[in-house]
Amino acid sequence: MAPDAPVLLVKLDDLGIAPSMSGAGWEAMFAKSLMSQLMTREPDVLRGPGGLELQPSARLAFCNGVELSLTSTEFSLLQELLSRNGAVVSVDDLSRAIWGHDTLGAPNYVEAHISRLRRKLRDVGAARVIETVRGAGYRIRQARMEAGAMAEPQRASMMPMPPAPMRGYETRDAA
Repeated sequence: MAPDAPVLLVKLDDLGIAPSMSGAGWEAMFAKSLMSQLMTREPDVLRGPGGLELQPSARLAFCNGVELSLTSTEFSLLQELLSRNGAVVSVDDLSRAIWGHDTLGAPNYVEAHISRLRRKLRDVGAARVIETVRGAGYRIRQARMEAGAMAEPQRASMMPMPPAPMRGYETRDAA
């Protein structure tokens, strides 16, 4: 085990397992109970690009430390997109997650809410956080570069090439 490996301390009675339980099978019961607790727990903070931070349990959203004033629907849309970790979410999936039904062929109300959410994000410096994937839906824009990568690609040469001489004309060196 690495010296800086995280350690998780859990009391068995917090997971509904009697500490006096002995014999075969308690480890499996512990693991199953722990995993179900971890999988159903809502994350404390969801982070996105542009300094975006959501606190779902408090229903608060921040961008670079500035609190965003979002409607309940805008907050839910942003939470749904952030929780998908950059995966494309269809308009119908967003509609089902937020309102409990499909768009029924009229996705305009989802697009209107996304537009207002984008405007509010842009106003606090998080422009282009929500990306449209044409014909598929929306996603949170992910960082395209690895840490330490160059910001711009290197060009082979910035000097223009001299023009090639034209046929039929001789070039003379200035003496």
